[in-house]
Amino acid sequence: MAAERWSGKGLRLDRDGAIPVVFLAGSPEEIGRQHGELMKEEIISLNAFLQMASVQQMMTEKKNLFMGLDDLWKKAVPYIPERYVTEMDAMGDVAGISRENGHRIASFPEFFHCSGVAARGKATTNGQVVHVRVLDYMREYNLQKLAAIQIFMPDGMIPWISVGFGGLNGTITAMNANGLAIGEIGGRGEGNWDGIPMSFLMRRIAEHLPRQSDGQRRRRRYRDQHRNGRRMHADRLKTAGLNGVQIVNLVIPFGGAILHRLSVYI
Repeated sequence: MAAERWSGKGLRLDRDGAIPVVFLAGSPEEIGRQHGELMKEEIISLNAFLQMASVQQMMTEKKNLFMGLDDLWKKAVPYIPERYVTEMDAMGDVAGISRENGHRIASFPEFFHCSGVAARGKATTNGQVVHVRVLDYMREYNLQKLAAIQIFMPDGMIPWISVGFGGLNGTITAMNANGLAIGEIGGRGEGNWDGIPMSFLMRRIAEHLPRQSDGQRRRRRYRDQHRNGRRMHADRLKTAGLNGVQIVNLVIPFGGAILHRLSVYI
């Protein structure tokens, strides 16, 4: 039997040996407050992990992770929807961490990457699409212990589910209520931060892309929004059908090198 914890419209379900499941609903401030209260322990732990990683990086690589995260935020924040910033600031206020550290938590997926698997056709039973996320970010700090399944139900947006970590209000793997699943693989391009971060771009897609019939218009919209030298700009969006499943690959290049490849299953 799962233990329940409520915070306004938000709900957390915990069961022994299972990843916590958290439902977050309402306005950006409401979602942020629910997130901060229901996942306070995970948020504080993630903040501490990033501090440890920053110290270790200084000792071994003579780099400062926090300076890198702060540089990313300064360059990227003009491209981040204001409601996401409102949400993460409310989360940090309730969890008891500074807003600056909340911004660092939101930014860290741009520096570290975990593993993902997508299989279909002959590789799976009955040819169905199987989409897997392995949360092996920063395993030396046991970050995988902060894994969480979060269901976001923002006012006026498509509800969606994120497979990630407590404290993260962007996403690295998501599926929305209309059956669209999206995951990221990639890296490279460190320092080219002038654009919307990958995790927030993925969230925008999950919240806005409703169905395949709308795909052509949406594809052009997302391509045009992320051009002109911004880090997260989309040059190509390819589609191919398989057994009624639409597979969309969003390739995000920079200077000829692929930064991220987003695989979308509709």
